[in-house]
Amino acid sequence: MSEALFIFLRYPQAGKAKTRLIPELGRAGAARFYRLMTEHVCREMKSISNDTRRILAYFTPEQFAPQIQSWLGENFPLKAQPSGDLGQRLDYAFDAAFDSGDSRVVAVGTDCVSLDGATVIKAFEALKTSDAVVGPAEDGGYYLIGLSRRVPGLFEDIPWSSDSTLNATKRRLIESNATFEELHSLSDIDEPRDLLNLPADWREIAASCSGAESVWD
Repeated sequence: MSEALFIFLRYPQAGKAKTRLIPELGRAGAARFYRLMTEHVCREMKSISNDTRRILAYFTPEQFAPQIQSWLGENFPLKAQPSGDLGQRLDYAFDAAFDSGDSRVVAVGTDCVSLDGATVIKAFEALKTSDAVVGPAEDGGYYLIGLSRRVPGLFEDIPWSSDSTLNATKRRLIESNATFEELHSLSDIDEPRDLLNLPADWREIAASCSGAESVWD
């Protein structure tokens, strides 16, 4: 039985990445901070790869594929995100994984500096006995979602990027008679106020990004 781990990320282009942090960090600083968060998550996910667990980065925008491959390294498989909202993109990724024969599939974002490999291993363990697993974010969304079977319509008509994203998703799981487990909650970094919730070392990193010059335009 094989497992798939997907990392949803974007190219850290100034003015396009972490736009809600721009008032605090500036265009280049917000992009640099996002780049560092993404690198952290990618390192953590790479640390738990093995012969039966494949890792794939679903990226956007598609035209930056060469730059992203150079950034993450040749040994990091990439897949361009399809068009559509987040629900459509997640649906595509999970369907593709199950079509490929994966039995347990987990998707994570790159907005949480506290996300580590141990947490994702817990998610895969939960999928051995449950249909789904979710990692709640403190803003009402989620930093992780995993499935051990298809749940038709799970990602349709969900209010994405809102404080009701998680609850709407859990309601859809219940309506689909899908069993699920919840992991511990973590803080996403989306708004300037979220920077106050960072661990001390990451607060220093954020401060160092303010006013940075970008090489990612």
